[in-house]
This record gives sequence, structure tokens and C-alpha cells, in this order.
Amino acid sequence: METVERLLRHLLLILVLMAVWSCGTAQKDLKATSGFVLTSDTRIVVTDVSNDTGQVVDVDVIGLFWDALSEALRKQNLLWTKGSAGTPLRLEAHILKYKKGNALGRWFTPGFGKTLLAVRCDLKEGMQVLATVEARRSISFGDGPLMGAWKKIFASVAEETVQELRTRMGGSRPLGETP
Repeated sequence: METVERLLRHLLLILVLMAVWSCGTAQKDLKATSGFVLTSDTRIVVTDVSNDTGQVVDVDVIGLFWDALSEALRKQNLLWTKGSAGTPLRLEAHILKYKKGNALGRWFTPGFGKTLLAVRCDLKEGMQVLATVEARRSISFGDGPLMGAWKKIFASVAEETVQELRTRMGGSRPLGETP
């Protein structure tokens, strides 16, 4: 009896830990024009986000991703604002796949209620594409410590996209930050 009780406690602990941290996958790929680097005065503005999924969803995917990209750029000190000097680089985003998923399904049948977002972002100077980042994230189990994976996934993909640009094209710290 004590062995069964102990086994159940361990199983419960494992399930709780999985639920708190949730399971998901992330993939990123960057294709950049050779020789291009982000500098301390580089600023970027989001100029377009398009829904290329071919689906009409009950979520404002364009607005959510636009706002998430702008916030991720702001956090990295890359966001161009009206008071910024110079001409900004343009970021055009394409939502390639979005699946809202189902929280109940993620909790009780992991994998079946999966939330998914796949995007491609083109960083441009004029008409020239300087870099393309493709990112994909899925959440297959739980929702982490908070609910709302269908919405949180936009922020995490945007942050990963901007961080990928930063890391591959000019360092891992926000520009203007000292080591």
C-alpha cells in the first residue's frame, strides 16, 4: 500500500511540473544578406503583418503579432519612433500558420489541443531584403503558470524573432546596453 501511495505522489509531482512549465517546441531560422550587421543606431519599424494562413480565425492575429513585434523591438531598443533619427529598416511579417488550440485538450490529452504559430519576417532596407527570419512555436501540453497560450504565443514568437535578428546580426544584448 505504501509503495502505491509513493508511486502516486511521484506521478502527481511529475504531472504538476509538466503543467507548470508546459511542453512546446520552438524552431528558428535566419537567412541574412552577407555583411549586414545591426548597429547601435539601427532602428526598425513594423510596416506590415499579413495573415497568409488562408483561414479566417476568431482572433486578431494581425494585431496581436504587430503589437508583439513592436514590443519586442522596443525591449531590444530597436523600435523606430517618430522622434528617432534616420531612416528605419522595415519589418514585414507573414503569419504562415496559426492554430488557436484548446486549453482543455492540452491539459487532458496532450498534443490534441496544441496551439501553434509559424511566421516569416523580412527585414528590409528599401526594397532589398536584408534578412529573413522564420520562426515556429507550439504549445502541446498545459498552459504554463498562466492561461491564454493562444495569445501568449504571439509574444514569445515575436521575442524569439527579434532576438534571432539581434544574435545573428549584431550581438546578444539590447543595443545601447553596456556589458
